[in-house]
Amino acid sequence: MNLGFKLVRIKVGRKAKIYSIQYDGEENHEFHKFVTNPEVCNHPDYQALRKKIKELYDKRGLLPQYFRPEDERCLNPEICRIDYGVGYLRLYCIRWSDKMLILGGGGIKPNDIRFWQESTELSAAARKIANAFNLIHEYLKINNLKIEDILED
Repeated sequence: MNLGFKLVRIKVGRKAKIYSIQYDGEENHEFHKFVTNPEVCNHPDYQALRKKIKELYDKRGLLPQYFRPEDERCLNPEICRIDYGVGYLRLYCIRWSDKMLILGGGGIKPNDIRFWQESTELSAAARKIANAFNLIHEYLKINNLKIEDILED
């Protein structure tokens, strides 16, 4: 079984390690695509989200209260978004543990929708991270591995 992606390290802080998903054949990882999207990096909430990410890996750790579950059926609370307060940016991730976060992509939640499922962009990003979560779990189980065995440095 091939995952179709690798987990690349983005940041190692005092409290946590941050990784992102880089799909086979793609030049950039999902978080890079998110932060280089002009609509995202010019959004008023962008700096608050970036500040929260830095705070998580350097000062607070990846405690559950800093995340909001985003799994459609709430079966996997590890599939979530970073809670940085009231805002419209959505960055989907996998909170693997209190010390490891896997960032995916996301986008801007339009004002005229209530749920991420109503947005094509957000729905695709959330489902992508949920699919990655399921693939990782299956791959680790089949190959009798731990997450550390498949991380890129």
